Amino acid sequence: MIAVNLELKLVSSEKYLIRSIGAVLVENWNNVNFFSAQNENTDEKQLITEFVKWVNTLAQRNDVEDITLLGYNCYTINILKDKVKNHKIKWPFGFGTITFDSMIYLYLDAKGMFIPQRNKMFLRFPLEYFLKNYLGILIEPYPSESLNLAKGMAIAYSHLQRQLLPRR
Repeated sequence: MIAVNLELKLVSSEKYLIRSIGAVLVENWNNVNFFSAQNENTDEKQLITEFVKWVNTLAQRNDVEDITLLGYNCYTINILKDKVKNHKIKWPFGFGTITFDSMIYLYLDAKGMFIPQRNKMFLRFPLEYFLKNYLGILIEPYPSESLNLAKGMAIAYSHLQRQLLPRR
């Protein structure tokens, strides 16, 4: 599982530029493997190419079991997919992805907790708020905001996976 977060810059009303990509391999906490890059000095295509190269390297390793994409929400995943396609780079992930906001919803529902809604639709939770107030986890800040949030998703995924999806 690879937790990914993007830092975006709004260029126009419907166009975003990826400023940074933060990604963490969720599987092994003893040897954390992460990717972090910002496009302050590189273009967006180079940033995405470096990220895809990192993912493909992980996919070739025997000690990595799963490279399924874990994004914060569908919006983040779709922006990344569109950018990869627009730059004519091969998508390194399968069709199936996992969104962290869906995991939050399942967690709240399984625990019988209040699910915040507006117009009968689930509201987005800020990741730091959920980690601190529901799981009691404080994450150490990295220099990159995107890497910091990817690390938070990876930690929370590990906790939620143990609670919601116990292994047989």
